[in-house]
Amino acid sequence: HHLQDIAVISESDAWAVGDNGYILHHDGTSWSIVASPYGNRLNAISVLAPNDIWVVGDGGRIIHYNGTQWSAVTSPIGDHLNGVSMVSPTDGWAVGDAGKILRWNGVSWIEFDDTGGNAWYDVEMMSSTDGWLVGNQGFIYHWDGAGWTEHTDSGGTIWRSIDMVTALDGWAVGDQGFIYRWNGATWTLNTDTGGTNWRSVSMATAQNGWAVGTNGAFIHWDGSIWNNSISPTTDDINGVFMLTDVYGWTVGSQSKLFSYQADRYKQSGQVTSSALDMGDASPLTVIEWNEIVPQCIPDCDVRFQVRTAPDNAGAPGVFGSWYGAQGVDTFFTQPTGSLIPFGVNGNQWAQYRVFLDGDGEDTPTLNEVRVYYK
Repeated sequence: HHLQDIAVISESDAWAVGDNGYILHHDGTSWSIVASPYGNRLNAISVLAPNDIWVVGDGGRIIHYNGTQWSAVTSPIGDHLNGVSMVSPTDGWAVGDAGKILRWNGVSWIEFDDTGGNAWYDVEMMSSTDGWLVGNQGFIYHWDGAGWTEHTDSGGTIWRSIDMVTALDGWAVGDQGFIYRWNGATWTLNTDTGGTNWRSVSMATAQNGWAVGTNGAFIHWDGSIWNNSISPTTDDINGVFMLTDVYGWTVGSQSKLFSYQADRYKQSGQVTSSALDMGDASPLTVIEWNEIVPQCIPDCDVRFQVRTAPDNAGAPGVFGSWYGAQGVDTFFTQPTGSLIPFGVNGNQWAQYRVFLDGDGEDTPTLNEVRVYYK
């Protein structure tokens, strides 16, 4: 089976579609085959919610997922449908061969427009009043809320895929190596990769995105330029979906699925120090440290606790409770220094532990810890 498109909802929920009605679902651990109502090739998928997903395919086939099963939906045409993009449960678009443009009104799909013999391969809706179509013969059309009109004629390029970052920033890729960019006013050539036929583009952010194509071609956008990337295959790659900068999937020929997971940090971790012999029952006074904490979602943080133990023949005895700035089971969170509660004192041995909290993509860095005692 050749897989044609993929949509990633989360790291534990993704869908892929392809030839012979093939539907696959990823649950975060493995991919499994899901029953399909049609045997036609399925070309494109659009997700509104985990229980509201649309797929279109050859022969005008349209199917819908309600969270439980896939069901056939009546189509007004028999021409192949190649792209779909949903705006809301009551508004969406599907495009295909022979200039066919369909619209979903919440009840049924209707043939909204017929632009003639040109085939449309992808549609991207930003809102109910802002959308784009790409296809063969170099045409890029725009939807303004009233009608679809020709916006750009790039001179014969076959455009296969479009992905908008914002209403003012978007990308289109296609045959002959061309990659175009939208700047809010015009579509212009950004990069000519020299003949590669690009099949799909997906932007995680304005500074990070991927395009894939024939013969296993991968190319990465780093915010400044497109860079060729080492590929795990020589088979055609037909679809890519980046959920974040560091997580995405591709699909292609021979049922090939490849995941992208950039280097990540654990979201939390802790380190406990060795025991410090203070020589006698010296009171701990202040703890401070040097940290670098990046901006994270929701937060990155560094937290400390301290505890003490009596001497037991030159070794630590039984340690007491962990203390923070406000007492037992609280934390020190001020790197510039916090007073250590009196209740932790009266023992010869001291120990601290640190908690590092990140978001998986960024992590705080701890450079030095200083614990003062008398």
